[in-house]
Parts: sequence; C-alpha cells; structure tokens
Amino acid sequence: MTFSADNRLYHATNRLITALERLELNFQHIAVSTERDVQQHQHMQQYQRENANLLEEQKKLQRSISDLQQQYTELQGVTRAVSNKLNSSIERLSEILEK
Repeated sequence: MTFSADNRLYHATNRLITALERLELNFQHIAVSTERDVQQHQHMQQYQRENANLLEEQKKLQRSISDLQQQYTELQGVTRAVSNKLNSSIERLSEILEK
C-alpha cells in the first residue's frame, strides 16, 4: 500500500499534534505539581514561624512561672515569720494577763 505525499503529511501532522498535546498535558501536571510544592513549602515555613513563636512564648511563660514560684516560696517564709511573731506576741500577752 502506497501513501501519497498528502497522506504522509497528514499522518505526520497528526502524530506531531498528538505529541504536542502529550507535552502540554505533562507540562500542566508539572506546573500543578510545582505550584502545590510551593504552597506546601510556604505552609511549612508558616508553621515553622508559628512554632518558633510558640516556643518563645513557652519559654517566657516558664520563666514567669519560675519567678512566681520563687515569690510564692518567699511569701511563705514571710508568712511563717509573721505567724511566729504573732504567736509569740499572743503568748507574751497571755502571760502578762495571767499575772
């Protein structure tokens, strides 16, 4: 079977169009994939920034808690001292009143 020049040109053109369509489809897949990767990377960077900020806030809160615990311990010491002085004063007053 012999093909005319027009037939060969027609088939070659069809093969070329099919190849170009596959290339375009592959390019679209690559473009979508690349865009998705960029978005995921941006999300990851945002999460990393948020995590860094949260870690910094956690450190600040831990320092604040530590400071408050120290102040609470100091207040307990002051409270014991005041309580002991009050008890001592009450005992002295009781002794004075009993005499």
